[in-house]
Amino acid sequence: MNRFIALLKIVSLFNLVCPFSFGQTSQTSSNSKSTIIKLDSLYKGYGVVFSQDNNPGIVISDLKQRYTPSVAEITAAEQIFLSQYNKANKAEPARKNAKHINNPKSYFNKYYRQYIGFIDNRGNKNILIHLIDFSKPRKVKKYVGDGWKDNFVIVFAQPMPFSILTYRVNMGENKLFASF
Repeated sequence: MNRFIALLKIVSLFNLVCPFSFGQTSQTSSNSKSTIIKLDSLYKGYGVVFSQDNNPGIVISDLKQRYTPSVAEITAAEQIFLSQYNKANKAEPARKNAKHINNPKSYFNKYYRQYIGFIDNRGNKNILIHLIDFSKPRKVKKYVGDGWKDNFVIVFAQPMPFSILTYRVNMGENKLFASF
């Protein structure tokens, strides 16, 4: 967790708010740096796809360049995330004590997502899946408002008011990593 915090910079949460899309696909915000998506078959909440032009304010190791992932790529990344969640946690020393979840799809159903696409130095596409626990939406609104739609969410609080997790899916290797 210390490495995660060390890699992150505080992001301003006062940008324009983009509207929700109530369809199955997506809607681009007015600033064209993020797109709201809804993937009903994978989770109840919403996701936001950051375009390659959106600077998330974090350091991504092994970054060659950013790209904007498609809904199809995100769907595939989500399926890899759900099927490899427990295995990825065991492989990452910082998360080896994470509890085993029998049904990750059900467990993460109320988590909203933020997606960042990048190409690593080996040419593999990667998608960061940043999960924000929206099971208590008033708590999230209190701390970040609607800023999650346009800005990568970082909360420094003790205790944490809600759970935030980040995973990386290497699309070229079809593999989930609990670190990025």
